[in-house]
Amino acid sequence: MDMVCERRGLHQALKLVGKGARGHPRPEVVSLAADDEGLWVRSKTVICPESPASGEYAIPHEIGLEIEVRVEADSVAQATPPVSESADGNGGAELKPGPSMQPKILLDLVGRLEDGEVRLTGEQEKLIVRSGTYECTLPLAGWELPHPLPVIGRKHHLIIEAEELRAGLRAAVMMASKDLTRAYLCAVQMIAGRDQVRLLATDLYRLIERTLPCQGYGMREGEEWRATVPALSVAKIIEASRQGEGQSVRLRREGEPELAWGEKGTTAAGKDACPTGRSQTQQGQAGVPVLLTEVGNVRMRCGLWPRWVNPAKEIAGAEKGIRRWIECERRELLRALRRADLVAEGDSHRAILKIGQDTLEVQTDGIGLGESSESVPVELQGGLIDIAFNVRYLADGLRVLRAPRVTLWMGGELDPGVLEADGDRYIIMPMQIL
Repeated sequence: MDMVCERRGLHQALKLVGKGARGHPRPEVVSLAADDEGLWVRSKTVICPESPASGEYAIPHEIGLEIEVRVEADSVAQATPPVSESADGNGGAELKPGPSMQPKILLDLVGRLEDGEVRLTGEQEKLIVRSGTYECTLPLAGWELPHPLPVIGRKHHLIIEAEELRAGLRAAVMMASKDLTRAYLCAVQMIAGRDQVRLLATDLYRLIERTLPCQGYGMREGEEWRATVPALSVAKIIEASRQGEGQSVRLRREGEPELAWGEKGTTAAGKDACPTGRSQTQQGQAGVPVLLTEVGNVRMRCGLWPRWVNPAKEIAGAEKGIRRWIECERRELLRALRRADLVAEGDSHRAILKIGQDTLEVQTDGIGLGESSESVPVELQGGLIDIAFNVRYLADGLRVLRAPRVTLWMGGELDPGVLEADGDRYIIMPMQIL
């Protein structure tokens, strides 16, 4: 392999494939390969290994994240023997064997080079990086032919605007659990239909539902699929959609259907078999659930969790006891909550909302940090109520909702509250009033 490419494009590709998201590991190796289309940079990260447990807690297959980025490059010379394989996913192009190495070394090196051309020359046990008068020789972890990721065909896929998807995923992943002992909740669930995609995430204290328009190809009216995408994969899809500004993102789910917690069904461990009766252990094999993503020159294959909480049940339970609601200006309430949080920290971020006929009073007692009170004009339908929420969680919901006015639906003082605006919903559990 002997290729010449622009430093900036190579650095962006290496950051995407070789840099772990916050709280997640980076891949062990990054692979480089060349074909007629340019230089391909590829990595695989294991998010969760296969689990021998049985029942609902089983992980019947390895859950990983594979990323492949094409960098525009020109071939200089044939630096390796002419060994190649057909890459069906790359439209018949031939990938030539490329080096595998630790991603941090190459990422840091390319990041410190001056803008301009970078020449990569791979030999059997080393990779030579040249830029201007600079030359560096790096040891290789191996020499292999990376298998290309499949291309999303014309049928059975979704198209979403990159900007819309990025904003929706950023709002959803903010509400996902950060507790890795409940790994199933460290994810965003997509429920995709023919003309819209619902994004849901929860940490069991709050739940967000964001609806995005899409174009579904090969899907019948009323047909939908679910995909619970781990937080690391969500972070990488957000990063890739940022590079594909002004473009569309194509999504396709493959593999066995997902089960919600408590649903009858099986996993591939022990007596509980997969819904189709097959047990698969390798991501990419038939039956293993994955989400294929394409945006610009980036392709991804994201392993999916086999189970998640049932969002329809959670939403229906929150809406069941609604007896009153208020409507107010979103920004005005958000500013009041941010000021209230200055002293609410001393009381577990608790804020009491005293809802009157035409005003909402936000009260906080910081227990040593001070007290605060502020009124916001509202429109009330239903009876008066005093209810307490975590002020930061409530403010997070107001930040991710996009409409100028929001509606807060409530039942009793210990029932969940539901913020709603333009079809998006945010459910938050209350706190006790001491």
